[in-house]
Amino acid sequence: MKLTSGSALCVALFSTVFSAHVLAQPPGWNDPYPPHKVMDNLYYVGTSQLGSFLITTPEGHILHSSNYETSVPVIKAAVEELGFDFNDIKILISGHAHPDHIEGDAMVKEITGAEVVDWKCLITRDSTPPVARSNPSTE
Repeated sequence: MKLTSGSALCVALFSTVFSAHVLAQPPGWNDPYPPHKVMDNLYYVGTSQLGSFLITTPEGHILHSSNYETSVPVIKAAVEELGFDFNDIKILISGHAHPDHIEGDAMVKEITGAEVVDWKCLITRDSTPPVARSNPSTE
């Protein structure tokens, strides 16, 4: 079966419309949410529907989850509203591979120069809590 130019145009148009619909962000997901201290040096800097957390340290800050690319300006504003410099983010912990968790990673890296790390790389074989590792009943 030969694909005509009209058929090819229909396929291309369908693919574009379908892709845009599937990848579209749900309304309200990037609405600002009041940034706040969770505890100690852990702060919520995400949107109303997408969580992002800032861990502050004297050596530089750690951001968990960049969310959508369009979330990055909202996150940046939240970080700055709390009195921190967005450019002091040195590490970005990338969540699981869904656009609503990692689409903004490249933008955060471009703005801050942060190293992007996959959260799974942070978990090692010996990451089990010591209590679980030294359970006498299993030894």
